[in-house]
Amino acid sequence: MDINSYKTAMNKVQADEECINNILYAAKHQTKRVRSRGRLRRIMPVIAAAVLMLTGFTVYAASNGIFSIIFGGEKDFSPFENLTGELEVHSLETYIDGLQVTPVGCATDSYTVYSVFRLDFPEALPESEEYFENIEDGYGHCDTELVELFKKFSENGQPSGGCMGKYVKGDEDTLYYVYTVSCGDKMSGDITLDMTCLSLADDSKGLIKDSIIYKDPLFSASFTVNIPQVEGVQLVTKETDMEGFNANVYPCSIVIDTYDSARVNEVYRTGYLSPYNEAYVTLKNGEKIDVTGISMSYSLNRNKTTVNYNSTSAGPPVYDYLNYRGYLSFPADPKDIVSLTIGGCTMYPEE
Repeated sequence: MDINSYKTAMNKVQADEECINNILYAAKHQTKRVRSRGRLRRIMPVIAAAVLMLTGFTVYAASNGIFSIIFGGEKDFSPFENLTGELEVHSLETYIDGLQVTPVGCATDSYTVYSVFRLDFPEALPESEEYFENIEDGYGHCDTELVELFKKFSENGQPSGGCMGKYVKGDEDTLYYVYTVSCGDKMSGDITLDMTCLSLADDSKGLIKDSIIYKDPLFSASFTVNIPQVEGVQLVTKETDMEGFNANVYPCSIVIDTYDSARVNEVYRTGYLSPYNEAYVTLKNGEKIDVTGISMSYSLNRNKTTVNYNSTSAGPPVYDYLNYRGYLSFPADPKDIVSLTIGGCTMYPEE
């Protein structure tokens, strides 16, 4: 153990003599810890957290490296260096014996956070072009803590947002895990995320039961990132079907919402603004960037919606809010965007 690193770290930590001695003992006698699923949300004790700090769990991502992982390709990411930042890890626990998890860093604009972790497995993985998380319970990564985070940035207290995890292939025994959080409202300041990588499956198999590599969670982490204030571009359209919608494009994100109940229910009825429609932005040089990871959420108007289990005459549900989100497959300077196309609708920067 490097005593200078120890002294530097302990200057930042308030601890009594007994705790310091415990930390020294733990650092010299580190052991592999595997925990059951029932304790996934338990934060590591203070002694273990201090040891992790000594080993440097605050990381800053090199822009080209992390963007290549998130978005792929060999493009020039240098214009987007301001979107990378520190990933301050408070706790990190693995649940697979022999799995090594290394925080790589984060990239974020005002609406979307990409956090990247490197996973080195104890042996080669089954050969596959793609790997994915198999989410059996339908809830995925969303939990009460994330809902409260979304509420914090909402102007009317309605939480709006979502999250997802994806794997990016490294070599035969290495994957990168990209945990993405997208908020329907503009975020700012420091935010803390508590996430769990839920499972690992092989996308080349036909049946889910044959695709499972690791059925149970692989690791969990609690970390803080800082959200930069990144300007976006507001979009408008002359098409009457999209009047009343608030649409914005940011370097990594597309966010569209409206509280116009009539518009919300028209979209719900017709599917005009559907996550299944092709979506892309067009740049000044003619290049098109696909919008991926699209999701939509509706808020139910409970004052106007009735449910009658004994009759079919209650009518369809009534909604009073819509939120549409997506991620650009490659970052873009909002000033270079000339249009956003979703299905048969095209929007343009507001003049």
